[in-house]
Amino acid sequence: MHRSLASRLVKLTLGALALISLSACESATARADAEARDRWTRSFPAAPGLQLKLVNTNGAIHAEASDGASLELVAERSANAATDAKARALLADTEMREDVDGQRVRVEVISPATLGGADIEVSWTVRVPKGVSVDLETANGRIALAGLSDGVRAETVNGAIVGVALTTGRVSAETVNGAIELELATPPADDGRIALESVNGAVSLALPAESRASVSAEVVNGAIDAHELVLEMTDESSRTELVGTLNGGGARVTLETVNGAARITRSRAAEGSAPAPAREPERGEAAGA
Repeated sequence: MHRSLASRLVKLTLGALALISLSACESATARADAEARDRWTRSFPAAPGLQLKLVNTNGAIHAEASDGASLELVAERSANAATDAKARALLADTEMREDVDGQRVRVEVISPATLGGADIEVSWTVRVPKGVSVDLETANGRIALAGLSDGVRAETVNGAIVGVALTTGRVSAETVNGAIELELATPPADDGRIALESVNGAVSLALPAESRASVSAEVVNGAIDAHELVLEMTDESSRTELVGTLNGGGARVTLETVNGAARITRSRAAEGSAPAPAREPERGEAAGA
């Protein structure tokens, strides 16, 4: 395995442990028999070039393309505690920190420092107009992307990352425990950059057959499958590493995983068979891969 891959994945894993260790220790100390729920919403004018940074801790994120003129955020919040009063108090004490500055919107979920065996989950739906790029983070939860056309960064610790009908060539997706599966509906621009990284999970990218790409795939415990596309391989390719070009090269595409397969396939979305939208996970799926 390349030293660069090892160092990046170790850094990602250590950062994840720092985020979730406190809540994991506390959650094992008490039962949470009561639940409280509420909804938090915001809307921001979506001028071209607007950037969204969303930082979550526990809960899924679903981001979908929108024809509207506003960036819309909807957070479904649920708290579990020993009593109804404690659950309501937990919701009240959970901060939704906003920082809006020119072309940048940043929203972060700040849970109370001491949960005392209670639990807070925030599941997001984000409606993204054209011209808006997104940077999405959660520690425990799945990230689903549908139809996005501008820059995307998605990072989770425990959860899968899935994307359908994407028309952007600028995507970065990282997870520790979970699979990554993305499908592009249009070829990426020659200066595009698509990077998929997982520690425990398969990584899969579907590209239109006419795409121009410079491809690198690397696994440790797994296989590489690129038989659906006509790739010109270099001498560096092996069972656990693939280096090659598609249609002469272009967008930089990298797939990396430790435990899992790496797959590069032909996109069906570009052939008139529209995929089903990336479904917003049901409650209880958030931490699953």
